[in-house]
Parts: sequence; structure tokens; C-alpha cells
Amino acid sequence: MCTQIENGVTEKRAETVIFGPSVSRQILHLPDEYLMFFVRLQPGILHQLFRISMNELVQKNIDAEVFFGKQVRELHEKLVNAPSYEVILNLIEDFLLKKFQQLSANLHPSSQIPKLILKDPSSFNLDKMASQACLSPRQFERIFLRQVGVTPKLFSRLCRFNQASELKERYPNRDWLRIAMETGYNDYQHLVKDFKSFDGGTPNTLVAENKPLSTWLNLASPGKTQ
Repeated sequence: MCTQIENGVTEKRAETVIFGPSVSRQILHLPDEYLMFFVRLQPGILHQLFRISMNELVQKNIDAEVFFGKQVRELHEKLVNAPSYEVILNLIEDFLLKKFQQLSANLHPSSQIPKLILKDPSSFNLDKMASQACLSPRQFERIFLRQVGVTPKLFSRLCRFNQASELKERYPNRDWLRIAMETGYNDYQHLVKDFKSFDGGTPNTLVAENKPLSTWLNLASPGKTQ
């Protein structure tokens, strides 16, 4: 499978990849017969697992073996030969649960902030969230960038954009102005600005092209496996 990135770069992806944080459109070119199974991880999980700086993975697709070793290859072979979707789901859950057991229970309060933004991006306030994390705004931004890959302000914009996209996908007859209001945008033009920034087009263009609105942009989960 290949991924064509919006700037014209085309690259071939591994069979199982970790999809880093994305801030612009990526187009997948799939063969005629292809089954994709992807997992959305909570923001910051990859940083907690591997202690890597997530800003190094922005807009990148990394072979999962780089992080998980040959165990990923073994998992892939089991998935290919799995007799049902239920077995596939169980195999992936067992694999990830074993990995998550390695996470430390003693996490800094800042590690919870990305989840709060993900849940309600329109309520983002840098000073308030830095205070909740017991950090200065500058310290908070620096730690957040390392944990998530983008600044907290950009992350909140991406999450809100994703909410709007998914809401339209769920309710196609709902007009964009209503969606803008329901997801915390000041007005329709504010929503259009984010669509142009992250997708390169307008909301109506996106619908006309009939693209899956929430699959190309890994906004809410800066670590995605396929």
C-alpha cells in the first residue's frame, strides 16, 4: 500500500505501521483486495510506552517493528490467517493490553490534559490547563509538544476540526453552520478556515469528493497502528 501526502510525496508503507500525528491530508491508495484494521490510541500513549518525543513523528508513517520488534511480524501473520473478525479483535487486544501493562502508574498530571482537550476542545485555555498540570504555560507547552507531537493550541484546533468532520459524517443532512455552532466555532467562516488549513479545501468540497472525513487525518490519536 502507498500513501500519497498532500505535498506530492508518495511513499510505500509497511504492512503494519504506526501512524504519527497528522496535520494535513494524506491520501491512501489501496489495492483492489485489502483489509485494514486500525487502532486509535489515546494521545500521549506512545510517548509513555517508548519515551520518544512525539514531535519527531508528525506526518510520518513508521514501520511498527521499529517500536515493537519482531512481535509485530508474528502478530501480522496471525491476523492474516485469522478465521474471523472476532479473532482479529482478540489478537490485537491481547497484544496491546500486554504492552499497556508496562505503563507507569505514576504519571505527571500533564499526561491527563490531552484527554481533557480531546473530550472538549472548545474549552481549551492554556493558562488554566497549565495550572491544572502544576506547570507554567511555557513548561506545559514544552512537555505537551514532547508527549503529543503538536502544541496544545494546535491540538485543540485539530480535535475540534475532527469533531466537526465526524458530526457531518454521522449526520449528513445537518448544515455546516449548525455543526460549527455545536462544535464551538465562532461562526461558519471560522470552521472554513480550519478546513482550508488542515484539508486544503472547504467543507462542501470535502463532502463533494465523498472522502471518509475522519480516517485520513489522525487528529485525536497521535499513535495509530494498522
